[in-house]
Amino acid sequence: MGQQQLLLLVLAVVIVGVAVFAGVEAFGRNIEKETYNQMASEAVKLAGEAFVWRQKPGPMGGTNPWYMEGLTFGELGYPTTGSDPRNSTTETFQRFIRQENTIVPVIEVRSVEHDDLRVQLHIHGESAACMVLNQQQSVNGEWLDTEVPPRPSGCTGWPNLGPRGPGGVIVVPGEPLLP
Repeated sequence: MGQQQLLLLVLAVVIVGVAVFAGVEAFGRNIEKETYNQMASEAVKLAGEAFVWRQKPGPMGGTNPWYMEGLTFGELGYPTTGSDPRNSTTETFQRFIRQENTIVPVIEVRSVEHDDLRVQLHIHGESAACMVLNQQQSVNGEWLDTEVPPRPSGCTGWPNLGPRGPGGVIVVPGEPLLP
């Protein structure tokens, strides 16, 4: 082989090596992005179920109409993990319900397979515009970007659904109670 052929062979090996490395890096980033998407989807699904739970009348397993106090996975119909009813683990996710204060629930979802990734869904009110999703990554056991996102403008928190009448039915002011 001539010197030119050896040089071309070395150049081809370098190009193939760089392409393989770039492909592996892109695949890893894609896996991480897909994991975040799955966790975000799980958090939004749980938030939707929490909204439904909040509006149920008391006799049907409903809640305090003021806030989302008392929200647990047991209330949503999921098995809980350990002694805390606000924790639930599936084959895919570790899920937690936290309260920042008395009125802002936070649904946290972590991947079982990638335990250095998590999403937190802060629920500041009843509309989808009042939910803030925060993606975080752990490096050496420390969560990065743990600052609580601010409440979106126009979100005033959790309005009272109204007083509960007989049977836990929400009373609408000005309308008579049905027997």
